Amino acid sequence: MIKNYLINKKINNFIYCGGKCGSTTIFNSLKNSYHTHNLLYFLRANKNFNDNFNKVNFNIFDVLNQNMKKYNTKNINIYDSYRTPIERKISAFFQHLNTIDIQYFINEIKEKYYYFSFDIKNITKNNFINYFDKNINHLIEIFWWCFMIHTDNYYPFQEYENIKKFDISNKEYYIQKEKNFTYIILKFDHINKWNNQLSKILNENIILKNSNLTKEKNNINKLYKNFKENFTIPSVLFKLIMLKNHKMHEFIPICNHLEVMKQFLNENEIIEYFEKWKSKFNNKVPEYLFNENLETNDILKDIDNYFKNSK
Repeated sequence: MIKNYLINKKINNFIYCGGKCGSTTIFNSLKNSYHTHNLLYFLRANKNFNDNFNKVNFNIFDVLNQNMKKYNTKNINIYDSYRTPIERKISAFFQHLNTIDIQYFINEIKEKYYYFSFDIKNITKNNFINYFDKNINHLIEIFWWCFMIHTDNYYPFQEYENIKKFDISNKEYYIQKEKNFTYIILKFDHINKWNNQLSKILNENIILKNSNLTKEKNNINKLYKNFKENFTIPSVLFKLIMLKNHKMHEFIPICNHLEVMKQFLNENEIIEYFEKWKSKFNNKVPEYLFNENLETNDILKDIDNYFKNSK
């Protein structure tokens, strides 16, 4: 089965990095590179994959080993970058607004109508962007209920073979040599230093080519700025995202955002991060609905029932 998923180009740099974490920038800055986000994303990009038949007998490293044999490559550098979760989710949301058919979001809103404080009948495919430019709080609600909770709950480095438990909370990046692979894990907040960091790591002059920046997309950049300036978040949802385990798909490892954060931020930075978002908390979801003893899906069921019964 793996023969249907081979990469037919020589790879020296494999960008196996979360979406909206600078992966396109790394990809465009390095020669002989290939870019994907996780195993599921890689499989879905291939016409041979069927979402209804999810059994595969290989992982991404099997694919890379086949590529190394074919092109007689001695080593492949594998890159990931860490970005804090709420910021990453917001950026990904606007990426989807820019690239995915707006009708997808309209269908999601109609299905979950009881969550929203506004009349969804006012929203159409043709007036979507203009409507929310004037009603930014309604777009924020859509982000909470149609996107934020279930998306971007993954970190590709957790799929790396024999990745060691590392802590770079007081360092700029992580490097690990593992057989024929070199793992290079960066911090998105240091993206302005990546050219110097990568030049040092690779022992060559790397010129960074910033790419796929949400703030530079003319059709949504005004909306994006407005969204960030007005953004608030229910405290219950923040706790749910940061403190609970998440499982996006059977091909993707379980993710706990706080535990991953501890590998990249020091204690003071984590406190600052929580305080920053605490200042943007709202009470749109009753605090009692966050139960530390329940799993993520059970809490979500309770929240869903609350809103259904409130209508």
